[in-house]
Amino acid sequence: MPGFEEFVIGKCRGFKFNGSADVGLATKLKFLKNRIKEWVVNEKKRVEGVYEEVKKEIGNLEKARVRWALEGDENSSFFHGIMSANTSINRLNGILLDGNWETSPPVNKDIAFDFFSKKIREPIDTRPPMSCPNLAALSQTEAESLIRPFTHREIKDAVWDCEGDRAPGPDGFNFKFLRRF
Repeated sequence: MPGFEEFVIGKCRGFKFNGSADVGLATKLKFLKNRIKEWVVNEKKRVEGVYEEVKKEIGNLEKARVRWALEGDENSSFFHGIMSANTSINRLNGILLDGNWETSPPVNKDIAFDFFSKKIREPIDTRPPMSCPNLAALSQTEAESLIRPFTHREIKDAVWDCEGDRAPGPDGFNFKFLRRF
């Protein structure tokens, strides 16, 4: 939203905290969340005037649409004629099965289902097992690297490589917000 970034940067610069960094970050995020909520309320009040104006314009357009639906125009009968023709062309009226013309929709549905299910059926019931004697395996060093603690650099790289506009975390902020501010 316009003005949001400037608002958050201003609030971040104006925030002061004396204490440990982890408590400071949690306090700052809580402070930001409350200030953002206030900003959203004020922004909604500001936008209400624009919203009411757009709502009035939509009402005018809706009246015009209703009038057009009732009165139509020169293209309406042509359009409806084309749609009726397409509907009748695409209709399945019946299926010739063993010399009998079948017109019941449920029976036709079953016949079509049986026909196509035979066409896409798996040719064999069980597949042979997969054997890969030359499959690559992890070395002892690689295996140990999977259980060692993460470094601060790895954590920072992971955060910076994440898509930022995904779902927010438990604190309500997504990665894009955290990286930017």
